[in-house]
Amino acid sequence: MGTNPKTPLRRGFFLGGIQRGDGARLSPVTWMRQQAMRSFEDSHGQHWQAALLDGSFGNIMLVFSPMQSGMIRRRALQVSTMAEAMAMLAGLDEDGLRAMLLEADPWEPGVDGF
Repeated sequence: MGTNPKTPLRRGFFLGGIQRGDGARLSPVTWMRQQAMRSFEDSHGQHWQAALLDGSFGNIMLVFSPMQSGMIRRRALQVSTMAEAMAMLAGLDEDGLRAMLLEADPWEPGVDGF
């Protein structure tokens, strides 16, 4: 069984987790992680992960982490809920992710806070 996160889900939860269209079952935690994180390459070939961060007071950020060396970046999202943010992230292609990375600000979580 494949683990392609783009395989459509069947409706409903099953005792063994969430069943995808290809018959594979995922735990709800695994499924949520696949919806809230994406990997991509920037225009220079650097590998990045983009992950949603649900902060305090309803602030939802898209956090970009370089897979090699470099500074973490963040971009505030204009969404009301985490579900809306996950749908937005799922709808972005790699060009969209690269554009959002260019708009993101450098972030040092221990220094800058949220």
